Amino acid sequence: MNSRQTFLSTASGSNRPKDVFNIYNLAVQFDASPTLSFVLGRKINPKVSSIGAIDGLQAEKSFGNFYTGILAGFRPDIMDYSFNPDLIQYGAFIGLKSDTEALFSQTTLGVLEQNNNGSIDRRYAYFQHTSSIGGKVNIFSSVELDLYNQVNGDSIGKPRWTNIYVSAAYRINKKIDFSLAYNSRKQIVYYETFKTEIERILDDDIARQGIRFNVNFRPFKYISIGGSYNKRFQSDDLNNSDNINGYFSLSKIPWIGGRLYINMNRNTSSYMETNILSFRHSRSLIEMKLEADLYYRIVNYMYLTTELLTEQRYYGASLTYRMAKKISLSVLGELAATPTEDNYRVNARISKNF
Repeated sequence: MNSRQTFLSTASGSNRPKDVFNIYNLAVQFDASPTLSFVLGRKINPKVSSIGAIDGLQAEKSFGNFYTGILAGFRPDIMDYSFNPDLIQYGAFIGLKSDTEALFSQTTLGVLEQNNNGSIDRRYAYFQHTSSIGGKVNIFSSVELDLYNQVNGDSIGKPRWTNIYVSAAYRINKKIDFSLAYNSRKQIVYYETFKTEIERILDDDIARQGIRFNVNFRPFKYISIGGSYNKRFQSDDLNNSDNINGYFSLSKIPWIGGRLYINMNRNTSSYMETNILSFRHSRSLIEMKLEADLYYRIVNYMYLTTELLTEQRYYGASLTYRMAKKISLSVLGELAATPTEDNYRVNARISKNF
């Protein structure tokens, strides 16, 4: 759960909500037997995570390596994530699970229907697979196929692939691992929610795709090096972008002590180029009691159409004090400097672990 209060001056003219309270996960689970369980409340089901949070009842029954489940309730409001009794949803799924020393895998196939004020908003099939092979290879995939496609009361076209995501990670040894991921997503059409925009959305049925490669290398005990390349593109060849990221981490600085983290990022899109370089030094001032962070970040934006260069520099420091075994207090201060103005930010946080 998260509660946020924003203090705005009367002259700001902002339409931002001042009071925000969100519930992300609040549910109770009852295990009627080792093979039958019920969940009531708001919760994301890890077997069908692409559905998102479900407000209502979820039930699951296992038959050896097979399992089946049903869910019935509501989906959170699409604007503010609150409870909305008009957005009824219900569905069912089946799956197969394997859990041995050499292989863990879990595959789920299901169907879900979502309503808005009693009318069908979306109906789709979903597939999710996750597996770990020998503790070295991890695979995850998620696919959604929209089955309901209706405009002005008439069924048109054919089922739409709205989401395809596949990722694989391989740990060669303790020193090096890498991962590769691909995704292709289309804008989801809710036929009741977006009544006035359906034809525009379907005419502009663009697949937004991306591919990401990541590698991490630990050549020595206290040193980690890594990098990633992320490319995003669309089926209409617009809004393409390339992102290159690299980092260097030294977990124990000789003679000085503490930890050093350096990060470099370069992003190029069809209209802007961004370069970011950041340094962070963390250390313990009082063992198990007081931690300090110092950071510096420089950000350059270049708008390609005008060749206008904007530079920002950030200087920040934070202190974290452990008041008791499970209570900590943090204070952060930051200066954001630009050629035209300076901005200051102060943040205080108290955390309690249970």
